[in-house]
Amino acid sequence: MPLDETNFESFLSENPYVFVNFFAPWCIWCQRLEPTWEAMAEEVERLNREVEQVDERSTSIDVDVVKVDCVANRNLCGTQRIQAFPTLRFFKDAQQYGIDYKQDRTVAAMVDFLKQKVELEKTMEDWHPRRKQRMLEIKEHPGCMVSGHVLVNRVPGNFHIEARSIHHNLNAAMTNLSHVVNHLSFGTPLAKDMQRKVSKYPQFQSVHPLDGGIFVSRDYHQVHHHYSKVVSTHFEVGGMMTKSREIVGYQMLAQSQIMHYNEMDVPEAKFSYDLSPMAVLVSSKGRRWYDFVTSVCAIIGGTFTVVGIVDAVLYKIIKGGKQL
Repeated sequence: MPLDETNFESFLSENPYVFVNFFAPWCIWCQRLEPTWEAMAEEVERLNREVEQVDERSTSIDVDVVKVDCVANRNLCGTQRIQAFPTLRFFKDAQQYGIDYKQDRTVAAMVDFLKQKVELEKTMEDWHPRRKQRMLEIKEHPGCMVSGHVLVNRVPGNFHIEARSIHHNLNAAMTNLSHVVNHLSFGTPLAKDMQRKVSKYPQFQSVHPLDGGIFVSRDYHQVHHHYSKVVSTHFEVGGMMTKSREIVGYQMLAQSQIMHYNEMDVPEAKFSYDLSPMAVLVSSKGRRWYDFVTSVCAIIGGTFTVVGIVDAVLYKIIKGGKQL
């Protein structure tokens, strides 16, 4: 059943469970999904019809299956923040419920998905409100985790993070690349004991300045670009009784700014770096053990001398008072 901007909101309000296919006619993946989507809608209707005929072996799926043409209803898809085609989204009580469908695009897989959604909702009806809230808080959220390392030469360069999908056509106008930098650093990762030794230096705080940064793109056609000046830093660490050793790290002077893109260009998060040919040496000169012993002896000797002088002065004062 096709919906448009005039009846979309009212249809969601009138039906508790709705499974929507947001598509674009020119999208090859939407064209390939079309017969499967129609077959899935017919299968859902058949299952519901069998339940009405009191067939206890069948399972009811009280879900309405519809579709929305995002070319003809651009504003509607913009409001729903459709970033790729096709987008298969489940609604409960006129609100998006869970993340978009990402499983196999087969009739059996989609029917099982709908059964699980409806059965879970019926199970949660008897739950305590706090338990429901915890369930909603731990549900999955859309996004990707990117991790790894890149081997680069000591010359200026950059790397990009761009949204792509082998089974979707991205909607460039709606692609959002808000991101969180959990960790970004240069050089060989330091072991925990090494990090503990160099953490006392203020310069170590600049080794990963982007860590924990949250960069949100609040408007369309924009994304954050990051620029870093990377300086090789050699930390000389050592104790009073041990020989000093050198730990190599890389300080980063990082800046971030929002860049704007054309409507038809897919935004990309860009990380640019410039490795400095110079290096910084950070050292801390500790005292040798014999310097420590000498200082202690000097303190003891000075204390003994001062006490002797005070004793002599007091003795003369007291003796003089007795003579008077």
